[in-house]
Amino acid sequence: MQKKHYYLLLAYFESFGSRVVLKLIDKLGSVEKLFTVDESFFYSIKGLKKNKIKKFLEERKNIHFEKIAEDLNKKNIKYLSINQDGYPRLLKNIYDPPLVLFYRGIGLKEKQYPLAVVGTRKSSHYGKKIVKKLLRKFDSRFSIISGMAYGIDAAAHSNAIKNNLYTVAVLGNGVDYIYPPENKKLYEKIIERGTVISEFLPGSKPKKYRFPMRNRIISGLSKGVLVVEGPQNSGSLITARTALSQNRDVFTPPGNIFKPNSRGPHKLLKQGAFVVTKPEDIYEYWKIDKKNKKQKNIDKKFKFDFSGKEKVILEQMNQFKAINVDELFMKLNGKIPLNKLLSELFKLKMKGIVEELPGKKFILEENV
Repeated sequence: MQKKHYYLLLAYFESFGSRVVLKLIDKLGSVEKLFTVDESFFYSIKGLKKNKIKKFLEERKNIHFEKIAEDLNKKNIKYLSINQDGYPRLLKNIYDPPLVLFYRGIGLKEKQYPLAVVGTRKSSHYGKKIVKKLLRKFDSRFSIISGMAYGIDAAAHSNAIKNNLYTVAVLGNGVDYIYPPENKKLYEKIIERGTVISEFLPGSKPKKYRFPMRNRIISGLSKGVLVVEGPQNSGSLITARTALSQNRDVFTPPGNIFKPNSRGPHKLLKQGAFVVTKPEDIYEYWKIDKKNKKQKNIDKKFKFDFSGKEKVILEQMNQFKAINVDELFMKLNGKIPLNKLLSELFKLKMKGIVEELPGKKFILEENV
């Protein structure tokens, strides 16, 4: 068997965590010896509990590589062990790196600027708009890492794909278990254009204790973490704390002081997080050479010859507050009939000038 096969077997053990296993390997000199060394070696090591040693020895005796390899192959799941060249360099250097990463998708790519984007599941339109605004101006040297949850996570992956950025979804369950199930289409898009990874065994269901463990991988894969919206007890703040312990940068945009979802970011700002209001803030903080920046002239998208009706409508709209069709009709003082107004709004939506929100509300795009 190859070295990576031994690490794969160890990922299926429940006795020792990755940190203990790596220390034992270091002591023995190779991972192979962990499977052949006499049991007296384990009992001679101070701090190892006898019940854990007994369990490890039982696991070592009863595990079979062929069965595991066959199961992974059937499920179309690949893996990367910590001894392999493609294992993420940043993740390898955290306190307790996973021995193995299971994955589906195009494989793990190391980009120059891996950025984690996390936030509340109950995100507002404001939060999603921030993600959209920031990610549309990042270039191909960036990768976007998140957790494929509702809200900000989903917005991060979706906008990364939309802007041709490589994205990684880190799951708190097996890579073959889609959670939340409503994100099935997003999952499929990610494995087509990016990668879905997990340290948890295939088939593992999501459990509460697994998500903080997952968060250390999200931050561990990243050079910095961007926290967009979240209450004070949000899981995204756990990711931020983990990021700081891993010596990663923490970024956050300010929010409305009256909104609960702003309390998390504002707490981080008080603790020294770097404030972000535009993509250039991250470019400047990381001293990224803007000459190599992706030449995406967003403004070209909006260089249309607007009709007289379109100009009248746009004068009544802005980028910060959505307006209902009926309210807009009233503001226009009957200059445009309601049925014609809906038709004009649809045209503006198709041009990418306005965005439609639930409840027949419309808002102006950022770059108009």
